[in-house]
Amino acid sequence: APTEVLIFVNNYFSWLTAEAIKGRPCVIDKYIGDEVMVLFSKEFGSDNPFEEALQTARWISENDFLDFRPHIGIASGLVTAGFVGTPVKYNCSVFGQPVTIASRCTGVKPDGLFSSSIVFPADLWNDRNLDDLFEPKKYKGPDGKNFEQPHGWKLRDARTVDLKNIGHFEIREIVHQVLHRPSQTAEDRARECLQILQKSGF
Repeated sequence: APTEVLIFVNNYFSWLTAEAIKGRPCVIDKYIGDEVMVLFSKEFGSDNPFEEALQTARWISENDFLDFRPHIGIASGLVTAGFVGTPVKYNCSVFGQPVTIASRCTGVKPDGLFSSSIVFPADLWNDRNLDDLFEPKKYKGPDGKNFEQPHGWKLRDARTVDLKNIGHFEIREIVHQVLHRPSQTAEDRARECLQILQKSGF
C-alpha cells in the first residue's frame, strides 16, 4: 500500500543515513526516490575518497539488519556544486559525469546469490587488494583468545556492461555473499508501523 511504501522508504533512509555517516568523513547530498547520494572528498576530510567510500559501502551492507540488500554505485572525478531549478523550486547538489556513472552503476545487478553489491568503474581498482581493504573482523572469545572472521566479500573480474546514456563501460563488482536472515523484514516492519499509526487514530 502507498503508506506502507512511505514508511518503508523512511525506515530505509533512517537506517542508511545512520550507517553511512557514522564517524565517516562524508556528506549526505540528497535523497532521490529510494536512493541516497553520499559524497566523499578530501575537502570533507577523506584521505582516500574511493577507499573510504568502499569501506562505508561494506559497513552498510554488513549491518543490513532489515535485509534491504542495497546496490551501491561508486565513481570518482571532478564535479561542480551548484543550484538547479527555478525560483519556484530549486536544489543545491553536485553535477558531472561521476554522478551519472555512480547512479548507473547502482542499476547493475550481478548474477548469483548475494546480499548486496558494490559496482564501480574498473579503472578505479588499479592494483588494490580486497583483503587489505576489507580486513577480517576480529573478535575476542570467552577464553580471551583473539580470532578472525572472514569478510565474505568477493571481487569479480572486470566486465563490460551497457550503461544508459553512456554506452559500453567496463566495471568491477564486489558482492557480499553472506545472506541476512532477519527476525523481521523491512516490509513487515513497515506494515507493523502502519498498524500502530492506525490504532493511534492516524
